[in-house]
Amino acid sequence: MAQNMMAMGKKEELKQHVSQSLQVFPDDIDLQRMAVEVFGEGQGAARAESTAFALHEMGVTSLHYFDLAIRAYAATGRVAYAYQLLHHAYQKGLIPSSTKAFGRCVEAIMRACGERGHPRLALRVFDMWNHTSAQPKPSPLPLYEALANCGAMETMHAILTESKKLMSAEEDVLVRRLQVKAKHRSHLLPHLRTPVYLIKQ
Repeated sequence: MAQNMMAMGKKEELKQHVSQSLQVFPDDIDLQRMAVEVFGEGQGAARAESTAFALHEMGVTSLHYFDLAIRAYAATGRVAYAYQLLHHAYQKGLIPSSTKAFGRCVEAIMRACGERGHPRLALRVFDMWNHTSAQPKPSPLPLYEALANCGAMETMHAILTESKKLMSAEEDVLVRRLQVKAKHRSHLLPHLRTPVYLIKQ
Protein backbone atom coordinates (compact mmCIF):
# COMPACT_ATOMS: atom_id res chain seq x y z
CA MET A 1 0.00 0.00 0.00
CA ALA A 2 2.73 2.45 1.02
CA GLN A 3 4.73 1.77 -2.16
CA ASN A 4 1.60 2.44 -4.25
CA MET A 5 1.03 5.75 -2.48
CA MET A 6 4.66 6.77 -3.04
CA ALA A 7 4.41 5.84 -6.72
CA MET A 8 1.25 7.93 -7.06
CA GLY A 9 2.96 10.94 -5.50
CA LYS A 10 0.66 11.04 -2.46
CA LYS A 11 3.45 11.99 -0.08
CA GLU A 12 1.31 13.83 2.50
CA GLU A 13 -1.14 10.94 2.68
CA LEU A 14 1.78 8.55 3.04
CA LYS A 15 3.20 10.62 5.93
CA GLN A 16 -0.15 10.42 7.68
CA HIS A 17 -0.38 6.68 7.04
CA VAL A 18 3.13 6.04 8.40
CA SER A 19 2.56 8.22 11.46
CA GLN A 20 -0.70 6.44 12.34
CA SER A 21 0.85 3.02 11.75
CA LEU A 22 3.82 3.82 13.99
CA GLN A 23 1.46 4.72 16.83
CA VAL A 24 0.02 1.20 16.59
CA PHE A 25 3.30 -0.61 15.81
CA PRO A 26 6.07 1.62 17.23
CA ASP A 27 8.75 -1.11 17.06
CA ASP A 28 8.13 -2.21 13.48
CA ILE A 29 11.49 -2.02 11.68
CA ASP A 30 10.01 -1.65 8.18
CA LEU A 31 7.78 1.20 9.33
CA GLN A 32 10.72 2.93 10.97
CA ARG A 33 12.74 2.64 7.77
CA MET A 34 9.82 4.03 5.80
CA ALA A 35 9.48 6.93 8.25
CA VAL A 36 13.11 7.86 7.66
CA GLU A 37 12.60 7.91 3.90
CA VAL A 38 9.26 9.74 4.00
CA PHE A 39 9.98 12.39 6.64
CA GLY A 40 13.62 13.00 5.70
CA GLU A 41 14.97 15.31 8.40
CA GLY A 42 12.94 16.18 11.48
CA GLN A 43 11.16 13.03 12.57
CA GLY A 44 12.94 10.86 10.03
CA ALA A 45 16.57 11.62 10.83
CA ALA A 46 15.95 11.72 14.57
CA ARG A 47 14.01 8.46 14.44
CA ALA A 48 16.75 6.80 12.41
CA GLU A 49 19.36 7.97 14.91
CA SER A 50 17.43 6.80 17.98
CA THR A 51 16.61 3.50 16.27
CA ALA A 52 20.28 2.97 15.43
CA PHE A 53 21.37 3.42 19.04
CA ALA A 54 18.50 1.30 20.35
CA LEU A 55 19.38 -1.54 18.00
CA HIS A 56 23.04 -1.26 18.97
CA GLU A 57 22.14 -1.61 22.65
CA MET A 58 20.22 -4.79 21.80
CA GLY A 59 23.23 -6.16 19.94
CA VAL A 60 21.58 -5.82 16.52
CA THR A 61 23.38 -4.40 13.47
CA SER A 62 22.43 -0.73 13.20
CA LEU A 63 24.62 0.34 10.26
CA HIS A 64 21.65 0.97 7.94
CA TYR A 65 20.03 3.43 10.36
CA PHE A 66 23.22 5.36 11.11
CA ASP A 67 23.75 5.65 7.36
CA LEU A 68 20.23 7.01 6.81
CA ALA A 69 20.35 9.39 9.78
CA ILE A 70 23.73 10.91 8.91
CA ARG A 71 22.83 11.46 5.26
CA ALA A 72 19.43 12.90 6.19
CA TYR A 73 21.00 15.39 8.62
CA ALA A 74 23.60 16.40 6.02
CA ALA A 75 21.06 16.84 3.24
CA THR A 76 18.89 19.16 5.32
CA GLY A 77 21.57 21.47 6.64
CA ARG A 78 22.58 20.00 9.99
CA VAL A 79 26.04 19.39 8.59
CA ALA A 80 28.09 19.76 11.78
CA TYR A 81 25.77 17.38 13.62
CA ALA A 82 26.00 14.87 10.77
CA TYR A 83 29.80 15.00 11.07
CA GLN A 84 29.69 14.57 14.86
CA LEU A 85 27.36 11.58 14.54
CA LEU A 86 29.58 9.97 11.90
CA HIS A 87 32.71 10.59 13.96
CA HIS A 88 31.08 9.08 17.06
CA ALA A 89 29.74 6.08 15.15
CA TYR A 90 33.14 5.49 13.56
CA GLN A 91 35.02 5.69 16.86
CA LYS A 92 32.60 3.25 18.48
CA GLY A 93 32.93 0.83 15.56
CA LEU A 94 29.29 1.31 14.55
CA ILE A 95 30.21 2.36 11.00
CA PRO A 96 33.47 0.67 9.95
CA SER A 97 35.50 2.74 7.49
CA SER A 98 35.71 -0.23 5.13
CA THR A 99 31.94 -0.13 4.45
CA LYS A 100 30.20 1.58 1.55
CA ALA A 101 27.93 3.29 4.09
CA PHE A 102 30.94 5.13 5.57
CA GLY A 103 31.94 6.41 2.14
CA ARG A 104 28.37 7.46 1.34
CA CYS A 105 28.13 9.41 4.59
CA VAL A 106 31.45 11.19 4.01
CA GLU A 107 30.49 12.18 0.48
CA ALA A 108 27.03 13.37 1.64
CA ILE A 109 28.63 15.57 4.31
CA MET A 110 31.20 16.98 1.87
CA ARG A 111 28.47 17.70 -0.68
CA ALA A 112 26.47 19.52 2.00
CA CYS A 113 29.61 21.44 3.04
CA GLY A 114 30.00 22.65 -0.53
CA GLU A 115 26.37 23.67 -0.82
CA ARG A 116 26.27 25.48 2.53
CA GLY A 117 29.76 26.95 2.70
CA HIS A 118 31.68 24.91 5.28
CA PRO A 119 35.16 24.42 3.75
CA ARG A 120 36.91 23.61 7.04
CA LEU A 121 34.39 20.92 7.90
CA ALA A 122 34.77 19.42 4.42
CA LEU A 123 38.51 19.17 5.07
CA ARG A 124 38.00 17.55 8.46
CA VAL A 125 35.64 14.85 7.25
CA PHE A 126 37.81 14.05 4.23
CA ASP A 127 40.92 13.91 6.43
CA MET A 128 39.17 11.45 8.74
CA TRP A 129 38.21 9.28 5.75
CA ASN A 130 41.65 9.49 4.16
CA HIS A 131 43.39 8.29 7.33
CA THR A 132 41.16 5.27 7.90
CA SER A 133 41.47 1.78 6.50
CA ALA A 134 38.97 2.56 3.73
CA GLN A 135 39.66 0.54 0.58
CA PRO A 136 39.96 1.62 -2.12
CA LYS A 137 41.29 4.95 -0.91
CA PRO A 138 38.75 7.74 -1.39
CA SER A 139 38.97 10.02 -4.40
CA PRO A 140 39.68 13.64 -3.45
CA LEU A 141 37.41 14.91 -6.25
CA PRO A 142 34.30 15.28 -4.03
CA LEU A 143 36.42 17.35 -1.62
CA TYR A 144 37.72 19.57 -4.42
CA GLU A 145 34.16 20.03 -5.64
CA ALA A 146 33.01 21.02 -2.14
CA LEU A 147 35.87 23.53 -1.81
CA ALA A 148 35.18 24.93 -5.28
CA ASN A 149 31.51 25.46 -4.38
CA CYS A 150 32.64 27.27 -1.22
CA GLY A 151 35.02 29.49 -3.19
CA ALA A 152 37.88 28.26 -0.96
CA MET A 153 40.48 28.93 -3.65
CA GLU A 154 43.62 29.18 -1.47
CA THR A 155 42.76 26.00 0.42
CA MET A 156 42.17 24.10 -2.78
CA HIS A 157 45.44 25.34 -4.28
CA ALA A 158 47.41 24.30 -1.18
CA ILE A 159 45.97 20.76 -1.24
CA LEU A 160 46.54 20.40 -4.97
CA THR A 161 50.20 21.30 -4.56
CA GLU A 162 50.62 18.20 -2.39
CA SER A 163 48.40 15.76 -4.31
CA LYS A 164 48.87 16.78 -7.96
CA LYS A 165 51.39 14.01 -8.67
CA LEU A 166 48.87 11.35 -7.66
CA MET A 167 46.16 12.45 -10.09
CA SER A 168 45.38 10.88 -13.43
CA ALA A 169 45.15 12.99 -16.59
CA GLU A 170 41.33 12.84 -16.48
CA GLU A 171 41.26 13.96 -12.84
CA ASP A 172 43.67 16.77 -13.66
CA VAL A 173 41.27 18.14 -16.29
CA LEU A 174 38.32 17.97 -13.88
CA VAL A 175 40.28 19.67 -11.12
CA ARG A 176 41.38 22.48 -13.45
CA ARG A 177 37.71 23.18 -14.17
CA LEU A 178 36.97 23.16 -10.44
CA GLN A 179 39.82 25.61 -9.84
CA VAL A 180 38.20 28.03 -12.29
CA LYS A 181 34.89 27.59 -10.46
CA ALA A 182 36.59 28.15 -7.09
CA LYS A 183 38.18 31.38 -8.35
CA HIS A 184 34.85 32.62 -9.69
CA ARG A 185 32.98 31.81 -6.49
CA SER A 186 35.70 33.28 -4.28
CA HIS A 187 34.85 36.68 -5.77
CA LEU A 188 31.12 36.09 -5.26
CA LEU A 189 31.52 34.70 -1.74
CA PRO A 190 34.61 36.30 -0.18
CA HIS A 191 33.40 35.55 3.35
CA LEU A 192 33.60 31.79 2.63
CA ARG A 193 37.27 31.78 1.66
CA THR A 194 39.47 29.70 3.97
CA PRO A 195 43.03 30.92 4.61
CA VAL A 196 45.75 28.36 3.95
CA TYR A 197 46.96 28.36 7.56
CA LEU A 198 43.63 26.87 8.67
CA ILE A 199 44.23 23.66 6.69
CA LYS A 200 46.45 22.10 9.33
CA GLN A 201 44.15 22.99 12.23
